[in-house]
Amino acid sequence: MSTQPAAKPSTEAKPAPKPRPAATIILLRQARTVREGIEVLMLKRTQNAAFLGGAYVFPGGSLDAADADPRVLARVTGLSAGEADARLGIPGALAYYVAAVRECFEEAAILLLRDERGNPLDPDRAARLARHRNDPFLEFIERENLFIPAGELAYYGHWITAPGRSRRFDTRFFVARAPEGQEGSHDDTETVHSMWVRPQDALERAARNEIDLVFATQTTLKDLSRFEDARKAYEYARAIPEVVTNRACRALGRDGERIFRRGDPQYFEIHWCDPEETGTSSYEILPGVPKRLDRLVTRLTAPNPGAMTGPGTNTYLVGTDALA
Repeated sequence: MSTQPAAKPSTEAKPAPKPRPAATIILLRQARTVREGIEVLMLKRTQNAAFLGGAYVFPGGSLDAADADPRVLARVTGLSAGEADARLGIPGALAYYVAAVRECFEEAAILLLRDERGNPLDPDRAARLARHRNDPFLEFIERENLFIPAGELAYYGHWITAPGRSRRFDTRFFVARAPEGQEGSHDDTETVHSMWVRPQDALERAARNEIDLVFATQTTLKDLSRFEDARKAYEYARAIPEVVTNRACRALGRDGERIFRRGDPQYFEIHWCDPEETGTSSYEILPGVPKRLDRLVTRLTAPNPGAMTGPGTNTYLVGTDALA
């Protein structure tokens, strides 16, 4: 048995940059062709974008400081601050709902807002207001006396960009029914094309390399492609009891650096032994080679691989000088 410990993450390794808070909105509507099913709105990011250039995405972006402005939050309806915090599991969660609605307007020219009576906007009024998509959002909703129906947004997903990208985002995904009569459009700045598309069609186009979809978008489309009815898809999103966090991670091994996602067996251990996301942990279980999992726990795997033991029987040593 080797007495050489496994390589430990360097104390000088640089932690991954902290992800920026962000919100994304998935708009659903019933398909309007002879083909049955649902459609989602997707936007193509400009090829020169610093993040996900050329990819098709859902409307969304970083939170602004103004998204938590008390004057904005006073115009949120259908969801209290406490309810939002409990649903997302963080303080100040209402700002994510605001950001989702704001980004939907700025990027897609679709207003999920309500008038002073709580009614959806008339399509003609929404079309006239679209030219204000670049106005400061707070000034816009105060001037037009509009309100943010946060209670109608279903919290659906939580994705954190993998370490190694130039920009990282801690993004909350929401699902909403598209307002009747609003088609939306790209902004010709951050986004250069827009389309309503069936989830399965988008996946098939990506498989043919006609469009680019990142992993989180593909996973979302696969999940929603099960539904033929937009209302049922929306109700499914609302009924999710607890949204899990998908935080991809990097690690090293015989095949070089790899990225691991929540469904991979190595995922949770990598997060355990590399909480700073330096990417220097190992994704391999090597018999006879101790692996430090955290400050107090080291695992030693015996060289007895098999159907019942996997790579080998694991023994966990707990402590520093005195061990259990």
